[in-house]
Amino acid sequence: VVDILGDRLSEEEIEKICIQHGMNTKISETVYLYLTNSKDDVADILGVEGTTVIRRVKKFIEKTANR
Repeated sequence: VVDILGDRLSEEEIEKICIQHGMNTKISETVYLYLTNSKDDVADILGVEGTTVIRRVKKFIEKTANR
């Protein structure tokens, strides 16, 4: 994820990237939190399962890698 984002690590920048690639803001919020928190912490913060966190991060990587 950090390789994809480079120095664009703010929540606003991640949201812009997600919107450009047709993803919703839930994914940008998840990716932003995942940069500085564990999967379990992000799941607790967002009130979702850990598998949901990983699925959202993987979707971000799949949609933005190689672009």
